[in-house]
Amino acid sequence: MALQKAKANHWKAWLENIDSKDVWMAGRYSKNALSDGGKAHIPTLVKRGQNRGILEEACSDAEKSQFFTEVFFP
Repeated sequence: MALQKAKANHWKAWLENIDSKDVWMAGRYSKNALSDGGKAHIPTLVKRGQNRGILEEACSDAEKSQFFTEVFFP
């Protein structure tokens, strides 16, 4: 409970003292869903052919994992 209260107090104090460059960051923070702070979003990955055409896309976490495995562990 004390942790949540400290976070709320810090958030309020930060919002009350933001400058022009922090306004954009505050907007980004308020729009994003809460997370654990450690999980990053990986955008859709694309495999391209020799003529730069798209061969395959990876949208799900399982597909992205497979792409990374193929690249890092051929």
